[in-house]
Amino acid sequence: MYSFRKPQTVVLVLAIVLLASSSVFGQGALQEFSKGKIFLRSGMVVEGENLKIFAEATTIEINGGLQQFALGDVTQIMAKQGKNKKFAKRCAGSCVGISLASFLAGGGKTTDGEGNVVDVDPGTYAFSLALWAGVSYGIGYFIGNVSDDWEVVYFKP
Repeated sequence: MYSFRKPQTVVLVLAIVLLASSSVFGQGALQEFSKGKIFLRSGMVVEGENLKIFAEATTIEINGGLQQFALGDVTQIMAKQGKNKKFAKRCAGSCVGISLASFLAGGGKTTDGEGNVVDVDPGTYAFSLALWAGVSYGIGYFIGNVSDDWEVVYFKP
């Protein structure tokens, strides 16, 4: 088995790999957003999805086509973070998690209206779990959509 006797060598190799990969993949976007508005110096405003801001340019998807603008032609960029899907997944996941935890903690049994302890039918439980997960997803999507405001992410007067 190889032992690292010179940690400086390992650090040097890692630094070289990181520098090489950053120069090869250095064209990645600095910022990415789900929706965006680009205000151009000409007075035109472009709105679309999948906004990406690079070091010297920005791209945005409009009706399935990708448009690119130089940052020198842009005065302002506004964007939305895309909170709706994040909130929806969190709400549905927490609903399913809490429901499964209570189901497992109760041993698959519940109490009926008359106070008798009865077994929970797995098919009925799975259906109700899917139903509540869908309702929670919708509520989370709505909350995320309402709370996701336009933010100025680039400004150059």
